[in-house]
Amino acid sequence: MITRLLLKTASSPGQPALEVETPSVTIFVGPNNAGKSQALREIYNFCVLGQINSARLIVNKLIFEERPFARAEFDSIKAPPLLGEVSNPGWSNINVTGERLHVNDEM
Repeated sequence: MITRLLLKTASSPGQPALEVETPSVTIFVGPNNAGKSQALREIYNFCVLGQINSARLIVNKLIFEERPFARAEFDSIKAPPLLGEVSNPGWSNINVTGERLHVNDEM
């Protein structure tokens, strides 16, 4: 479960970037083109697709609840690099739902 959501922007000019302690449900509210849908796309890409895009516009960082069994599950789906595949330090290859992903070990 996501425990904290750190955004790149503030609630108003001159304020520090917004940090949200996430309860079981978080509702994004704002005018059109404020970034609500973009934030959800970035969270989806990070959580489901394992993609961390350096060009993300809204979400700075997601912090997850520590779950000891999750590390064991993560380690069980790691896959060795394929022939010619580059593996960066701190990153792993995993196979999820028929897709091969390159994800940060800190996820």
